[in-house]
Amino acid sequence: MRNSKQYDLNWFYKYYLENSKDNIDINTFAMIFNQVPLDNILVHIDKKYELTGLYDKNNNFIKIVL
Repeated sequence: MRNSKQYDLNWFYKYYLENSKDNIDINTFAMIFNQVPLDNILVHIDKKYELTGLYDKNNNFIKIVL
């Protein structure tokens, strides 16, 4: 998902439900999710799953490397 830059809202919603004490519907989640910078969310998830990002000299994402 990270390398293709095709982000599945359902995956993020499922992740949220599994890691939060709150239970909101997907429409509310989508409204909130779209207001937060995606980069902030991705940095958090990359750290949690211990993913290493490869970036160019301008800090533009290239891909996740293992």
